[in-house]
Amino acid sequence: MNINTIQPISSTVLHIRSKDATMLDDNLNTHFNIQLQQPIQISQENECHIFISQAEIPYSFYCISSDLNNNVLKYDVDGTLTFPNQNYTPDELIRVMNDDSTFSSIFNTTYNRFTNKITITNNSGETKELNWTESTINKVLGFGSKTSDDSLTSGSSVSSPDMVNLATVHSILVHSNISQANVLSTRSGNSTILQKISIDVNAYDIIYLNNNDFRTYSVSYAPVIDNITFRLTDQNNQNLNLNNINYEMSIIFNIYPKYTDEKNNRTRRQNILTPPPTEIPNIQLPITRENDINSTHPIEGLSQIEHDSNKIILDSLLELQQ
Repeated sequence: MNINTIQPISSTVLHIRSKDATMLDDNLNTHFNIQLQQPIQISQENECHIFISQAEIPYSFYCISSDLNNNVLKYDVDGTLTFPNQNYTPDELIRVMNDDSTFSSIFNTTYNRFTNKITITNNSGETKELNWTESTINKVLGFGSKTSDDSLTSGSSVSSPDMVNLATVHSILVHSNISQANVLSTRSGNSTILQKISIDVNAYDIIYLNNNDFRTYSVSYAPVIDNITFRLTDQNNQNLNLNNINYEMSIIFNIYPKYTDEKNNRTRRQNILTPPPTEIPNIQLPITRENDINSTHPIEGLSQIEHDSNKIILDSLLELQQ
C-alpha cells in the first residue's frame, strides 16, 4: 500500500490575544470577535483545515457563580439563599449556609468529611421545604439526583444522596463560527466546538492546551475567512467568567487541495489526519571507523583490519613451515 503524505499548499498561524479582540459581552472577555486584517483566501479547488495549536488560559473562574448558574438554593416556598461568587471548600459551603440568618433560623447544616456529604436538619417548630426543583446549586451540595422537593417535619433531617461536588468545571470548550459542526456532543448533537481543553491544574494557575488533549480540526470551504467569533464555555455551555484576566490562543489555517473523485465526477473531503507529535526513537547506528591506508602495507588498498588479518595468517604459515 502506497502512503502519500499530503503537504499543505500554504499555512497561516493566527496568534490571538484576548485584550486585542472586540468583546461581544460587556461583562465577560470570553465572548469576542476577531477581524482579520489580512483575510485568508480559499479557492474553489482548495479547502482549509483549521485547528488550535496552542492555548494559555488562566484558571481565574470560580467554581460557584451566577455565571455558571449554580449558586441558588430555594427553600420554604419563597426563601432564597444565594451563594456569593467565589471558590469554596466544603467547610466554606457550610459556613455560608449557617451564617445566613434567615436560612439558619430554620435549618442547620453539617458536613461529614468521611463521606463527603452534608445533612440539613429542620430546627423550626413547623414543617419546612427544601425546593430542589427550583434550585441551581443541587449538584454542588450533593442533591443533584433529587427529582422532587424535600418536606421536612420539625426535627427531621435529610442527607445528600450524592457527594459534595466542587469540581464544577471539568473542561473548557472553545466554540467558533469557523467550526463546521464536525464535532458531536451528547448534550447538543452537532456543535460549534473547535477544541476541548482539559483542566489539569489548580485554581489560579494557567491552563494549557497540552499533548494529552486530542486535537480536532474543522474543514472550511468558505471562499474567504475574515471575521471569526469565539466563545469559551464550561462543559454545560455556560460562558466562563475569567474576571477580566487576559489569555492567548494560536490557530493554524492549512490550505489543502480538494480530493476529486474522477470516476464519479465529484469532490470529496480530504481524509487528512493530524497525528499527535511523536518522538523519533534514539536508534544507535553502527559505528564505522575510517583508517588511513599505510604505505607500508604489503598490499595497497587494504584497510588496517584487513592488513592485520593477513599478517596473522602469514605468521601462522611461517610457524608451520619452521
